[in-house]
Amino acid sequence: MIENTSELRFYGSGQNIWYNATPNGGVWNGYVHTNVYGGDPSVVKLGATNYLMVYVGPSYLTNMQDHETNASGVLISPNPSKDYIMVSTPTDVEGLSFTITDIRGRIMISDVFKDKANKINLANLHDGMYLLNVIGRSSHPVPFMKQ
Repeated sequence: MIENTSELRFYGSGQNIWYNATPNGGVWNGYVHTNVYGGDPSVVKLGATNYLMVYVGPSYLTNMQDHETNASGVLISPNPSKDYIMVSTPTDVEGLSFTITDIRGRIMISDVFKDKANKINLANLHDGMYLLNVIGRSSHPVPFMKQ
């Protein structure tokens, strides 16, 4: 998008929609995060301070159950969740570790289970899809959604 005669903007998305600006196409000023969450943004400047942004809204899942479990019996609830998830297992996992990864495979949280039912704080995670992996078990990752 052309902002003015001396600035070109490129809009993109990750955890939220951002833009980066350049005066000449070679030197970029750095990312500016917007307060909009979504993907694939297109922006048109309508006036001095008015813009039109068209984007894919925040991701969401349909037909999610209140909990998600896998063949080894690892249970996550509530799912989707806002602030925390409770993880329960059919056998004692005290001392076993776990990771929570984003859909790109990046480890976002890594810790050790304290007992059979565990509360995991999600406050530092952005909204999106994640996978819980119990290390030391042959279980498959259990998906959950943070909203």
